[in-house]
Amino acid sequence: MPQLYSKYVFGDITTARLFYADVADMIAKDDGDHLSLAAVHELQVVFDSPYDNPDQGLVNRRLFDIVADEYTNKGGDAPGSSVLPGSATVTSGNDPDGIPYGGGRADIRLAVGGDGELYVLS
Repeated sequence: MPQLYSKYVFGDITTARLFYADVADMIAKDDGDHLSLAAVHELQVVFDSPYDNPDQGLVNRRLFDIVADEYTNKGGDAPGSSVLPGSATVTSGNDPDGIPYGGGRADIRLAVGGDGELYVLS
């Protein structure tokens, strides 16, 4: 994805929120002052769910919800009222937009394939 060239991509393991910072900005802010930080931006995820009927096509989704949908559709059954297994204080509340997470942990990991493609694993 060309838009991510020269970007440092990272994520919050539990909530599956994805972020990026410009590498040049990170290098410029490496000035010995611990208060000098590169700007951090949140990535927006656009997803075409194979489970929606009727098909909605590409829609903005939280990665946490995509992971929860995949978990459920593959037969996962989280304990209690959580949408995902595991526990984390942050997912028992709301996201920054005030939308409840539903509990559990997305446990995302990021990897880069040999072809340079970015992969998100859960």
